[in-house]
Amino acid sequence: MAVSAAGGPLADVLQQALLPVVDYETCSQRDWWGSNVRTTMVCAGGDGVVSGCNGDSGGPLNCQRNGVWEVDGIVSFGSGLGCNTAKKPTVFTRVSAYIDWINEVLGVKEAAVSGQVLKDGKAEQQEAEVCRSSDKPRRDGAERVLVAS
Repeated sequence: MAVSAAGGPLADVLQQALLPVVDYETCSQRDWWGSNVRTTMVCAGGDGVVSGCNGDSGGPLNCQRNGVWEVDGIVSFGSGLGCNTAKKPTVFTRVSAYIDWINEVLGVKEAAVSGQVLKDGKAEQQEAEVCRSSDKPRRDGAERVLVAS
């Protein structure tokens, strides 16, 4: 995760941060991202303390399930107002929303991705812990995901 101000230098070393997951209902409020956010996206950050920044696009949003880290999102966009802007969390493309297409393009017949199992080209929900959304960003370490870029 870049930690510099918008327009600042890109990091030379891989960085990571724990971000609070923000639920869709909160992230899509007018004073957050409003209609710019879709259900095919995941919001994380927005606490004004830590977020994605310059050069993070395409980086992973990782969630831990049963001790295994999985890629649940891909950095899509953040605030042009600056890094770590309150109520402007980093927005990620939700991998599970596109997993059928991804696996079709890759020619994968069976795979486990983001709490889903792919069988015969179709995603089926699997019992698994999920990246939970909180009602509001938290700074106590609960319900956080790891982002590296």
